[in-house]
Amino acid sequence: MEGVLTAPVLVLASVKSTFGCPMLLEASRLLFYIVLGRQRFANVDRSFVADGQRTLCEQILRESELIAGFDYPDLFRDLFMEQVFLCAYSDAPLAEFTNPGWLAAIVSWQNGEGCFKYYADEGDGVIGPNALTTHCSTHMTGVGAAVLGLFARLQLVQ
Repeated sequence: MEGVLTAPVLVLASVKSTFGCPMLLEASRLLFYIVLGRQRFANVDRSFVADGQRTLCEQILRESELIAGFDYPDLFRDLFMEQVFLCAYSDAPLAEFTNPGWLAAIVSWQNGEGCFKYYADEGDGVIGPNALTTHCSTHMTGVGAAVLGLFARLQLVQ
């Protein structure tokens, strides 16, 4: 895992100006690294990891609620889905991240092809040589699939 945390997190100026502090965005990235580390290192105390995840998710929850309060601006939908997935998947999940209203919003962002896409991107709905890039954001669709899969799993185990 050496070198993974050395790359800076790039935060768009529009994100900084909207949220005022990029630390919450960085909290999402830190949580992602903790989840990855948990998968790789069996010698890490699970209660330590769970406490760290809960602390980060409590901070991230405020940002997620802010995004939801602004009716999920297109610019923040990818971040919102990442936050929901990471905090619902954590060792110490917060019930707020399994909010049915949030799931309904996420499902509504799927386009007719079943993909997720940044609607500000050029070419939405235009037929091109590569349907995946014409109709989908591969990253956002991957994150959306992870969230929807996790919600399906949570329904099965409840």
